[in-house]
Amino acid sequence: MINRGIRAQKVRLFLMRGNFSFKTNIESEIFCLFIAQQMVKEYNITEDEAINRISDFWIGRDKTNEDDIIFHEPAEFWAGTIYFEDEFWWEKDIKSLIPRKYSQKSVEDN
Repeated sequence: MINRGIRAQKVRLFLMRGNFSFKTNIESEIFCLFIAQQMVKEYNITEDEAINRISDFWIGRDKTNEDDIIFHEPAEFWAGTIYFEDEFWWEKDIKSLIPRKYSQKSVEDN
């Protein structure tokens, strides 16, 4: 029997919309949705903001190669890397870190 938490997480990912501003395949789309989900959970931002931050970070890139650098680190790493200005955010007190500048836009604008 599937763990209810895992099932709920899969349903939640299904309900999130990607609409990223970079090229994805099913694997990278799902991984980026995991990153977005982590950002929502850890940094108390909306799904739209998380999707837009990810899109801005990798705008115009092709994330369809199975050897792409995104698959060499977990979603938690990318969530912090995309959200914070400091590239070595994991070495610092999270309360002292500054989020990257973000200009609100809707997911449909991507």
